[in-house]
Parts: sequence; structure tokens; C-alpha cells
Amino acid sequence: MKNLILDSMLIFMFSCATGAVLQLEYGPPPSNYDTKIKNYLDRTLKDRDSLRDFKVLTGPKKGAVNYGAFEKGPTGKNFSNQMWYVCAEYNAKNSYGGYVGIKTYAYFFFNDKIVRALQGSSGGGDLGNTVYSCN
Repeated sequence: MKNLILDSMLIFMFSCATGAVLQLEYGPPPSNYDTKIKNYLDRTLKDRDSLRDFKVLTGPKKGAVNYGAFEKGPTGKNFSNQMWYVCAEYNAKNSYGGYVGIKTYAYFFFNDKIVRALQGSSGGGDLGNTVYSCN
């Protein structure tokens, strides 16, 4: 009888855990992402008039972002916040007035808004919790 109760509890716990892992939180993909990225750059670049060679590299793709131990992401989790991302590249001036060369960024969207921009063509440097690829 004890084994039957224990087995039932284990089956219940594993079925609950499996359901939570398979649940997707992405929501609908972002719309007008190219315009939203340009607007984001207009607000965040040191010299917004210096934007050159802007190019969207990917359409919306599914990824995840690590916010760290002390900050929660928009999905309410510290790690592996599932979000849509779009990759783009551009060249712009830095604080000294010189162009820095073409850089690649991944722009993460939540509820159709950019919530994080990460430089580089792929993620995974933080123990694999940030997942994206611009290749």
C-alpha cells in the first residue's frame, strides 16, 4: 500500500513538472519589428543621425534571455525568459565621433515591445540561459 501511494505521488509530481516545462510563453511574434528597432536606435544611439548600413538579418525567432539572480525579466523569471528576437546590424558613431564598424545585435521583444538588446551574433555565454543565434 505504501508503495502504491509513493508511486502515485511520484507520477503526479513528474507529470506536473513535464507540463510546466512544455508550456510556451512566447505569445504572438512581434509586428513591424524593423520600424520598432529603428525607433529604439533613434532613442538609444549617442548620435542618432549617424546610423548607417542598417539591415535586419532575421525575422522573428524564438529565444530566451537570462536576467540574472537579482532581476526578474518580463515573464516574471530570473532565468530563461522565453521571448521573440530579431537580429539586425548597423554602423554608428561613438562618443568620440568616430564610426565603430558594423555590429550585430539581437533585439528581444515582449508584448510587441523591445525589452532587451544584446550585442553579438549568438548567446549562451551565461551558462546557456540566454539563447539566440543571428546566423
